[in-house]
Amino acid sequence: MRTYKLILFGLCTLLTISLSAQTAYETVQYAQNTIGGTARSMGAANAFGALGADFGALSTNPAGLGLYRRSEFSITPSLSISDNTTQHYGQSNTENDYTFALNNLGVVFNVNRPPRQKRNGLIAASVALGINQLNNFHDERFIRGATSESSFVDYLTQRAQGTNVGQFTDPLVNNAFESYLFDPISNGQYQSILNGSEVTQEEFSRTTGMMQEFIFGFGLNYNDQWYFGANLGIPYSYLNQESVFTESDPENLNERFESVSVTENLETSSYGFNGKFGAIYRVNNNIRAGLAYHTPSFLRLTDNYSSNFNASALNTTENAFENFNFNDEDNIFNYRLRTPSKLVGSLALLSKKFGGFVSIDYELMNYGKSRYDAVIGNAEFRNFFADLNNEINDNFGWASNIRIGAEFARDIFRLRGGYAFLGNPLKSNSTQSGTHILTAGAGVHGRNAFLDLGFSSTLEDYTHNLYQTAAGSTVDSRLNNVAVTVGFKF
Repeated sequence: MRTYKLILFGLCTLLTISLSAQTAYETVQYAQNTIGGTARSMGAANAFGALGADFGALSTNPAGLGLYRRSEFSITPSLSISDNTTQHYGQSNTENDYTFALNNLGVVFNVNRPPRQKRNGLIAASVALGINQLNNFHDERFIRGATSESSFVDYLTQRAQGTNVGQFTDPLVNNAFESYLFDPISNGQYQSILNGSEVTQEEFSRTTGMMQEFIFGFGLNYNDQWYFGANLGIPYSYLNQESVFTESDPENLNERFESVSVTENLETSSYGFNGKFGAIYRVNNNIRAGLAYHTPSFLRLTDNYSSNFNASALNTTENAFENFNFNDEDNIFNYRLRTPSKLVGSLALLSKKFGGFVSIDYELMNYGKSRYDAVIGNAEFRNFFADLNNEINDNFGWASNIRIGAEFARDIFRLRGGYAFLGNPLKSNSTQSGTHILTAGAGVHGRNAFLDLGFSSTLEDYTHNLYQTAAGSTVDSRLNNVAVTVGFKF
């Protein structure tokens, strides 16, 4: 089994294909929550930190448990549809896909003091058990374009410079040399066989998986004015990333080159624990304020990485085209990740006259505090993660997320809308400005049952490099989610 150092070449300096194990960017997908939970919470952009009485709100502020008046059960299946449009050297391509998931499954047991007693002191308590979805990793994209300005073969040739034949430590460079993709011209100097020929570049990548959190929570109601809560969270996730990059000469412009491709597959599973603590204060019947603290999540992760390098080029020894194939399979690694802590402030304005509410949540966290650690105390592993932690500290910093939601209520009917902005965690925001999420929803709430429909659309535009020296491809990414919650009160 190869060491982390060789896998670093495969995952970090190969293609920047969407594989992200043990990289600085992996910390973001495990630390930054998108839109999940119940359909009601989704419809209002998860801006429920000061509102409570919704299972989806427990992943934001557990003090919301104190606002329950009755016991409740809810379940939320969802459908996710990805729609990505890419631009690469003037050529546009669109790719879409869908997947099903479970956004929420939970039960809350509520105990109230008998109403004949004076309403002061401890009035009610609630216990919650269940799961909320924190992040949806689903994504699919296709990039294609023709160029003579840059090539993957030239990039591998550049990486070979300065190293004598037989001393390549980079497996990709060694595979390229064995496939006759570049020629030695002197000691440590090489020349690409493309010589500026036009090539067609393609990348297909697909990501599936999600991050969910099992919640055991406890909440209290004091004087119908102060509400306190705490959660023990057990986050867990599964992530499968597949990508195929191909560079070819379909027009037969080069007499020595046909194609080169790299196929990668990464499966990552994780589990861990965290804590959440919160309070909500009812200023009056129209105003509530909330504050919550999320501890870091302490995660144990397992990666299974495999790759295939395939090339078709002229074997100059045999003077005939040959297909070259190199496999690297079953690289399994265990490691730890500590995500940053989070502070959440919330404010809600409620109106009994007009029905409904307007609510805002503000989240603040320092992504630069994320830390990797090796499970085994091997010095090489420790050094690898020390370098990675320095990269995180150098490139990531403070970022804030803002969620705004509203609900209009008339009799048993509900209409909702919301907006969320997830801030860019990079200290330099030249490649990405942040993620925008639009939400909407509707529902019918009776005395003993309710039905909610929620919709969210995550909008993100970013630049993606097929390999380190490639011109950036633009990606217009859309992820739409539709969720339905069925709930019962008892």
